[in-house]
Amino acid sequence: FANRDIDDVIIPPEIKFISSYVFESCLKLKSVNFSSDSNLQNIGYYSFLKSSLETIIIPSSLITISNGAFKDCQNLKSVIFDQNSKLKYISDDSFFGCQKLENIEMSKNLELEMIGNNSFNGCYSLIKISIPKSLKYIREKAFYDCKNLISIEIEDDSELIEIGSFAFGLTKIEQLNIPSKLEKLDDQSLSEMHQLKS
Repeated sequence: FANRDIDDVIIPPEIKFISSYVFESCLKLKSVNFSSDSNLQNIGYYSFLKSSLETIIIPSSLITISNGAFKDCQNLKSVIFDQNSKLKYISDDSFFGCQKLENIEMSKNLELEMIGNNSFNGCYSLIKISIPKSLKYIREKAFYDCKNLISIEIEDDSELIEIGSFAFGLTKIEQLNIPSKLEKLDDQSLSEMHQLKS
């Protein structure tokens, strides 16, 4: 486990996996830097839980953000994905309770397939997000209680096939584009979307 007084971390290129809980409750940790030739593939369970990160730039090599990796990072404002990102999975609770998170930059080239249960639940400052074409699954309560979220952009030719129950509940979204490939949209998928008009 890391020293709880660290304020900056540089992850060397040979690291492929960040272990679970390794930076948990590092209350002074504000930045994590990855080298341009990073080989990181997995950020482990609750790796940065309750740390003080403000911005995270996800390296292109990363494939999986594991459960709760950045949960309750109360100072996190921005998450930026490399334009050539290989990321496929944003797992359950990854950014749960990141109340100041206002910027998520996903390129259209992203290979992302799944946004897990409660991934962005309680991200109060999030206003808009663009979903990459590759995304197939938005799981249960993925954006639940993002109470200032007014816009989610889903392309007509999106690969999206499932929107889970309460995925956008308690948001301010007024319009939601349903792509042609969508297979699962049950009675509760759009539940508690009180501002939805079309």
